[in-house]
Amino acid sequence: MTRLLTISLCVGTMITVSAGLATRAAQDDSASRDIPPALAPFEYLVGTWRGQAAPMNNPAQRFRGWPEVHSWAWIFKGGKPIGMSVSFTGDKTFASGRLTHDAANDRYHFEAKTPGSSAKTIIMAGTYDPKTKILTLDADDVDHVLKDKVRLTLRPNGSFIRYTFTEERQLEGETLFHKAIEIGVLRDGERLAGSGGGDGADRPKCIVTGGAATMTVSFKGATYPLCCTGCRDEFNDNPEKYIKKASLMAAAQAGKPKTAAPAKVGRFDDAFSDDVPKARGGSSKSMTKDEPTPKDAPETAKPTPKKDTPSKDSLAKRAASLLKLGQTLEKNGNIKAALGYYKRVVKEFPNTPAARTAADRIKTLDDN
Repeated sequence: MTRLLTISLCVGTMITVSAGLATRAAQDDSASRDIPPALAPFEYLVGTWRGQAAPMNNPAQRFRGWPEVHSWAWIFKGGKPIGMSVSFTGDKTFASGRLTHDAANDRYHFEAKTPGSSAKTIIMAGTYDPKTKILTLDADDVDHVLKDKVRLTLRPNGSFIRYTFTEERQLEGETLFHKAIEIGVLRDGERLAGSGGGDGADRPKCIVTGGAATMTVSFKGATYPLCCTGCRDEFNDNPEKYIKKASLMAAAQAGKPKTAAPAKVGRFDDAFSDDVPKARGGSSKSMTKDEPTPKDAPETAKPTPKKDTPSKDSLAKRAASLLKLGQTLEKNGNIKAALGYYKRVVKEFPNTPAARTAADRIKTLDDN
């Protein structure tokens, strides 16, 4: 009994130490690249995103949304990133914002500006859930700029090439929040059915923060990779510092052995990753040349790969995603492309609500 207790304590200590080392390693990685650890979960946001907003509080208007562009960048102070800025093009509620972290209270702050010539400031605060990767912000609208209480949520899909920005409202006299606007955006340069890549594994690294580069800057005939306009401005303020840093990064990278690319996120791994192709893999045990062939199988027989069986809910979500694309294309006047999506929904997902809607749109467009 004493021996078992001793072994258990040793194993528990090893697990605790390993977890502590993993956490410390992640923090050290952020620190070595000058990224505040509290803002590291949002590094994927840096860059430009394009998508469609949809009003959710009026079912009749749900598919009559509007396009939006979100541009995120780092904010620097004293040569260090201290927060993130975002500009919204086309948004009905916000024109821009600044995301920072209050370490003393472990709270995220979002200072948003309303659009128009008489812009107002709205202060929001909230928390980040590392399990769901959702940032939740509630408005502290002391100046009563907004008529109702507002809550914002930001959640990425499994591969971080898409995120959903949701605006919820709590009407006067009510206790629950209701979805008012939902905005789905895709990283600029990615395909909707992209094969991952949101982690920036194949992109050059920004010489200022070390994140995945999305742009470049030229200096004295040389070109350097950067991740955002904030890093561009920081580079222009002190180019010699970052040219030296780029040389050190290149030297360090040259001494590292090449590693295999990380596995891509599967289609059914995440409720918000229905637009990511399934990374297909074989059985955990594969046949090799040295393994005997089963007696009843022909010499050329190969193991049949196991197929994933998507749930009805997953199929419905995929169908709804394709339907929404078709409706957006139809709204923009691209009838031919819209019909292609509608027909695909009917063919691939025949027993879903989206298929019935798509069939109605096909009949209407064909009649016209």
